[in-house]
Amino acid sequence: MSLDRRRCWGDALTHKPPLRLGEEGLAAMIDADAFNAFEAAGWNARALEYDHYWPALTRRLSDPLLDAVGAGHGTRVVDVACGPGYLAGRGRAWRDGRRG
Repeated sequence: MSLDRRRCWGDALTHKPPLRLGEEGLAAMIDADAFNAFEAAGWNARALEYDHYWPALTRRLSDPLLDAVGAGHGTRVVDVACGPGYLAGRGRAWRDGRRG
């Protein structure tokens, strides 16, 4: 099932009101499998570029970030949604006393 933007959000040019969604809401109008496949294809297409460029930037920012939060030997930190684990790996090295 496709999502018609005008039916959901209204038409700004004609000032038609948006479609009122029932209890199911917007989720009932979206094909979750198609959306997940679309997202996976997009991320998979960019994975090599991400892995090629992002570690260099992450390495430059990880130490100042860990220093700013007071991380050090014996410290535990939580890495939530910070990518594929570059920052978490650096935090573990700091925890284990390997800052260099």
